[in-house]
Amino acid sequence: MDHVKNPAIPREGHKTFVTPRALEIEEIGVILNNYDLAYLHVIERRGVHADIVQAPEVSVTRHFREVYKGVLLTSSGYDRADALTTVDEDAADMVAFGRSFIANPDFVERLRVGADLNPPNMKTLFPAPGSSLAIGYTDYPFMASSEK
Repeated sequence: MDHVKNPAIPREGHKTFVTPRALEIEEIGVILNNYDLAYLHVIERRGVHADIVQAPEVSVTRHFREVYKGVLLTSSGYDRADALTTVDEDAADMVAFGRSFIANPDFVERLRVGADLNPPNMKTLFPAPGSSLAIGYTDYPFMASSEK
């Protein structure tokens, strides 16, 4: 393999991937079962867990779970409830959080107590070179004492 990490991101439809030749999820999962991978990171299309018209109807992670037998990590658009359901139903072994983690300096505690999450400021997630870094990663509020 040429890559250490090649995340599985659907590009066209919810089952087809852009590769030198089109591979179905089932075929990719079967092939990857032949390797001793630490884990497979499946990235859902943005919106699969949100109320967005373009979101696919079926989770890519759940398709992979049907054929891939190793450790499965998923990410993109999960909230606490979706993450717990995904793991409880064995659709994935782990759920990763990116933007929510950045926007919540006390992310783990918020998940533990079920507190609301700060929404990420999309304008400051990826600052342009030379822009001020005073707003963004370091200025998100901690949850109030009453929420703990």
